Amino acid sequence: MRFGMEDIAGRARAADAREQTEIRETIAELARPRLTGTAGAAWVSAHLRGELEGLGYEVRELPFSFSTWPGRFGVPVVGVLVALGSVAGAWLAGTRRGGLSLIVVAVGAAQN
Repeated sequence: MRFGMEDIAGRARAADAREQTEIRETIAELARPRLTGTAGAAWVSAHLRGELEGLGYEVRELPFSFSTWPGRFGVPVVGVLVALGSVAGAWLAGTRRGGLSLIVVAVGAAQN
């Protein structure tokens, strides 16, 4: 894939103070977490589409599907498993089963 960087090397210039401020404000506006399907996500999509089309790019959406299970339930489930492993490791250490305790805590830490 050719990006044509050689073609624009002689025309490139440093951004002035106003452009730098505008760039920082745009990045700050875009670089915030947003949930899919919210008004904020729609605004970002429309903004980026407009900017790219303004630069001459053809923008098209490609449909896809995904499971929300890992994001919604995966992190809490892993957190509970790590907490249970920590409690089990502490209990095993208290009953003088140090080797087994170390294994349980190491498996729990590996989940992170």
